[in-house]
Amino acid sequence: MKIRRWFIFGFISMLIYTGCGYKQASFNVGELYHDIYEEASQFHTIGQLDIIQKIVNRLGENGLTAVDLENQNQVNMTHPERLEEFCALVENGQAGEVEFYSVTNEYGLIRYHLTTKQSAVEVERTVFAWDQNKLEITDEDHYPAHQWTYSDGYLFFEKKQPAGYDGAVGYSAFRIEPLDETCRAMNRSYIQPIGYAANEMFLKDFTENDFNALDFSDLFNRLYPYVYMRSNPYQQEFDQQEYLVAAEEFEKVITSYFKIDLNTLREQVAYRDDGYVIQTRGFDNAGYSPHSVYPEVVSYTEHEDGTLTLTVQVVWPYKHLASAMTHEVVVRPMQNGTFQYVSNHVIRSKDSVEPTWYSDDEAPF
Repeated sequence: MKIRRWFIFGFISMLIYTGCGYKQASFNVGELYHDIYEEASQFHTIGQLDIIQKIVNRLGENGLTAVDLENQNQVNMTHPERLEEFCALVENGQAGEVEFYSVTNEYGLIRYHLTTKQSAVEVERTVFAWDQNKLEITDEDHYPAHQWTYSDGYLFFEKKQPAGYDGAVGYSAFRIEPLDETCRAMNRSYIQPIGYAANEMFLKDFTENDFNALDFSDLFNRLYPYVYMRSNPYQQEFDQQEYLVAAEEFEKVITSYFKIDLNTLREQVAYRDDGYVIQTRGFDNAGYSPHSVYPEVVSYTEHEDGTLTLTVQVVWPYKHLASAMTHEVVVRPMQNGTFQYVSNHVIRSKDSVEPTWYSDDEAPF
């Protein structure tokens, strides 16, 4: 199998070199990981990070620059030095080109071919999806990069969209600099379940001695699926909808992740008739948007008491920011495999920006 894959890669290189066409070359890239796709399709798995990681690794083993989907960046890029060199050419006004592949959640490909001259960048973007066990082109685009930013290990570029355009976002963010795998695992375990949508937990300072800044109604909705292993039944059907949740049900969710006294909890959340009154967020401040942000744990410290301090940066692709803000989260891993949130501290600096992704002008629905 390995010999066959290297033969395919050599054939792909020949196609590109001899000008036989990037389309045929990209179709053959699919052959490099067809076995991975075929196995995943048998089990009807879509968007599985471990499958995407396998595909990216396979492409990297065959000499290709590859990463997961744009604006997600959950997998380290293979052969990132090629994009680093290209970014240097752009900065210095020199001519050059680079090609790389992004693996989609459906295990298809997006091929990017970037060319530069006098610091201007042209982008060719071709989307390939699996159809009848073959890769087929589903979309093609060619545009000048309206904005181009290479900063803090991230590459951002975008297509200029007309005013009022409400289609697919025109910007792309790719992490070029690799991130420690332990940091990635901690991010998936401790930070992503909360995130920044429909809650502001990581935007506030709190400790186990003072939870006043937290909205436990928000956190109940975020954490419910992780405690009960099923979808949250208290969904937002209209603006600021209210529910009465049984005390035992609500308290089980919150105390699974926070060391909080029940009397304190009942003081902070409206409590009546042996239940808690929760209110969903309004549609204009939920933070769900095409322009959303996402967290990255960039470092961590282990303490003698068993707690961990995670340094988290907020990536905001829409604003071309690899670190829109930074906060430190302390968690306490428990012996049974669960954990508790101990504190959060927002690190304010001159480079921090306001979290306006919650507002109407930054979060159109």
